[in-house]
Amino acid sequence: MNIIESSVPDITKSNIDQQKVLLSNRILSLLTPVIDGVLSKRVEEKKILLSELRSNQEKIKQEKLNLETMMELYEKEKEVKKAFDIISGIDSVKIEYNRSLKNEVVVLLRIIEKLPAKKVSLYLQNILKVSNKTINKTY
Repeated sequence: MNIIESSVPDITKSNIDQQKVLLSNRILSLLTPVIDGVLSKRVEEKKILLSELRSNQEKIKQEKLNLETMMELYEKEKEVKKAFDIISGIDSVKIEYNRSLKNEVVVLLRIIEKLPAKKVSLYLQNILKVSNKTINKTY
């Protein structure tokens, strides 16, 4: 193919601005479907990711609540075990001898499941005080 150069321009100086606008419109008309397709895909991906993010955040909140509940139960069970160890360490003769100690132990054993961990430790402190008073009285 031979290109022949000529001095006749394809466009004239008077309509060069119009030709620029026409050229840009043609380019945009060719790119618009591609851009719209990519944009719609991105928007859909963003919606999907946002919904996954929300569901994951809800799962995390639920798991956090479950773990906090389990930790509270563990702490309570630890306090209950400590209470049983202390109560089993108290001499049965002391419990029979001292009525207030016996009453404290009975009350604690009856309501130990309903009490929070802090209350269990308070009851234990009371039992230990009464037990120590009993020891001091006997010696």
